[in-house]
Amino acid sequence: MYQGETNWDAVGATAEALGAIGVIATLIYLIRQIKQNTAATRSTAGVAYSQASMAIAKVLSSDIETNAHFYAYLDEPEQLSLDERRRAQACVSIYLHAMEQACDLYSEGTLTEEKWQARYRQIVWLAKRPGFMDYWSQHRHVYAETFANYVNQAMNETQ
Repeated sequence: MYQGETNWDAVGATAEALGAIGVIATLIYLIRQIKQNTAATRSTAGVAYSQASMAIAKVLSSDIETNAHFYAYLDEPEQLSLDERRRAQACVSIYLHAMEQACDLYSEGTLTEEKWQARYRQIVWLAKRPGFMDYWSQHRHVYAETFANYVNQAMNETQ
């Protein structure tokens, strides 16, 4: 070997080592980014969960008459006028859409099992009511299949 000659095997090995280090650094960076994205997604889901939870509370607490119609509809829907039933059904719809959103978040893995079980217990509570059964028979088709299956399961638990 001459004094000015390049050892291409050594250069190739060095390049491979640097390439491997680059790949490892890139993987570490991507893992950190994924963790940060997951945390942000969970945070956003938590906000959505809270907003959905508060929607029905706001509706029911803002008007005594609406609150009374909602609970009367659940237990004795036949005692209400058509307009009162429609108003109460709108509240049931808001309530169920909040539950459906929780179901979606749970299915996506962004809502904890504990929080989903709390929501599911609310669905079971609701499903025991005669007015809910009336509502569900008329409006079940507007809900996603996954959520509808949970509601049907909750209705079966009450019998």
